[in-house]
Amino acid sequence: MRPVTLQLGACGILERHEKMHRPLGNRAMAMSSSYQPQAHFLARELLKPPVTPLSDLFSWVEQEQEALKQRYAANPLAIDIALESFLELLVEFRTILLQVMAILYHKFPQSRVFSFSPFNPQIFRDFASQAFSQVEEAEKATLENLKRLPQQMEDSIRGILVTTIESKRISHSARTSH
Repeated sequence: MRPVTLQLGACGILERHEKMHRPLGNRAMAMSSSYQPQAHFLARELLKPPVTPLSDLFSWVEQEQEALKQRYAANPLAIDIALESFLELLVEFRTILLQVMAILYHKFPQSRVFSFSPFNPQIFRDFASQAFSQVEEAEKATLENLKRLPQQMEDSIRGILVTTIESKRISHSARTSH
């Protein structure tokens, strides 16, 4: 099969479209609202899965990405945005999958899925217990911050009002003293 040849032109419409809509799909894949990302929080930056189970999921992705690069090198006009985006999505998805499965393992350790690779080695189980405690700590800290939020908002608004009133007083005094 010959690669699809596509001329993007100067405006790059397809690239902009793809970059705008990929985050929505990623959020939906993580089972959160695509249009209200603040409604769902999972400390993903805290949860770095170990390399071994990560590389076991979709282990062929890097080979396919390399083959795609070689295809681009052979024919610069052969652009396969769908395949390129799909492979990048799989790389992101395996991290998300391991993070979600780590939390689920803590809640449902007897589930049959955890008897299969890459969810059955000890390295995954260690990651799962560490991940759950990290998420629990992050959620507790978030709840504490939310409890203090009304007071913080009141203090911020009071500070803004005092600053505004004081700056108006100073500017009024400067105008009337001349």
